[in-house]
Amino acid sequence: MSQSSNLSNSPNALANPRLVARVAAVFYLVVAIAAGWSQIIVRAGLSTDGSPAQTAQSIRDARDSMRLAFAADLTAFTCFMVTVVLLFVLFRRVNLDLAVGFLVPGIAAVVIQSLSMILHGGALLVATGKWPGSDETATLLLDMHTLSNNIAQIFFGLWLLPLGLVVIRSGYVPRVLGYLLMVGGLGYLIDILLQFAVGADPDSTIVFSSVGGVAEVVFLLWLLIRGVSVAAVPARSEPVPVAA
Repeated sequence: MSQSSNLSNSPNALANPRLVARVAAVFYLVVAIAAGWSQIIVRAGLSTDGSPAQTAQSIRDARDSMRLAFAADLTAFTCFMVTVVLLFVLFRRVNLDLAVGFLVPGIAAVVIQSLSMILHGGALLVATGKWPGSDETATLLLDMHTLSNNIAQIFFGLWLLPLGLVVIRSGYVPRVLGYLLMVGGLGYLIDILLQFAVGADPDSTIVFSSVGGVAEVVFLLWLLIRGVSVAAVPARSEPVPVAA
């Protein structure tokens, strides 16, 4: 039998909900580790509360970690894009409108964060003298990167709301996970609303965004370890033959 015949007769891997869910969870886990390290360990570890000179020196001191964080973030964004697409494949048969509802803001968040890495890289290049500019310029670029991430967080909140709803309707996983995702999405949005609307200190609102982070981690671990309930997968409706 020819190789082409074997390929044509092989089952479609994307039609296997268990496989799609676990592969999505693997990519999601890479996102959590890579993006979590670059944001929580590297950038949050910079000294940004002092003068621009102190901030720029902090960037210079962490130049190797900043370079690795740049690569880690780009890896995370690529993996998140794959995760969003795979979850769309998984849930589109449950409700296509809701699947598109989380696909669009998920991709928008990736685009915004990917573009924001120009600011991350620019801050590093200016602080280390590879690009012309002052310590004030490096600090400004780093602050603009943070602002870009905050804008992306709006779309992360908007992606979790329809995702949580379609999870509830699907029966693939316990419904409580869907409610948790929706609460997490609201947490992301409340965090940004408080910062932008009333000028709240990010350190005082981080508890809200932490709910979103916890919700995503719990969801991905469930998909990775327990998978989805195939028995709950809704059957595709077959076309009804029309009598001649």
